[in-house]
Order: sequence, then C-alpha cells, then structure tokens
Amino acid sequence: MKRCMVFLIGFVFLFSLTTLAAAEQTVPATTKDEVSVKEKVAKRQKTGKVVKISDSQLIITFTKKGVRETMEFILTSPEKVSPGEKVTVYYVEKDGGKEAIKVQVKEARETKKNSKKNSSP
Repeated sequence: MKRCMVFLIGFVFLFSLTTLAAAEQTVPATTKDEVSVKEKVAKRQKTGKVVKISDSQLIITFTKKGVRETMEFILTSPEKVSPGEKVTVYYVEKDGGKEAIKVQVKEARETKKNSKKNSSP
C-alpha cells in the first residue's frame, strides 16, 4: 500500500512539472521593438551659456575642470532663448545625437551685497 501511495504522489509531481513547463513555452516571445520600448531611457541634463541657437540646433558652452567645452543638441521644437543666456538643457541620447527634451532658462542670481544694498534705507 505504501509503495502504491509513493508511486501515485511521484506521478502527480511529474505531471505537474510537465504542465508548468508546457505553460512556459506557450508565452509569446517579445519582439525587439517591444523590448526597446520597455527599456528605461536615461535622461540627462547640462547647464551652460547659449552660444548659438537655430530652429533645429542649440549649442551651449560650459566649464569642466577649468576647461571650456561645447555641446550640441538637436531641438524637436523651437525654444525662446537667446545667445548669452544661462540655460539648463534636459536631453536624451538618440541615434548618436543629443536630443533636447526641455530647455530651462536660469534666472540671474543676485549677490548678497546687492540685495542688502537694495533693502537698506
């Protein structure tokens, strides 16, 4: 009787394993396009002064470890900034280029001395 019970439990265990293996094989495989959509896109930002702007391109300059560097961005929509303004550009890298998502103009900071002079009578 014990031998029959062990045989029956073993048979049920093997049957359940084969059912699970068959269920995993019927799941449709995702295509390459679906996988690329699911990947998280790394959003980056860079702050600097605008050197040149056109309808499709923005060039800024910034200082990194004492060395002045420039960076070019592809604009998807025209931005209302002018050369010389300090901006922060939020971008993603697509097709070997940097595509600007958002361009934010930085407000000019007032120094503490200027703000104290203006508030004193």
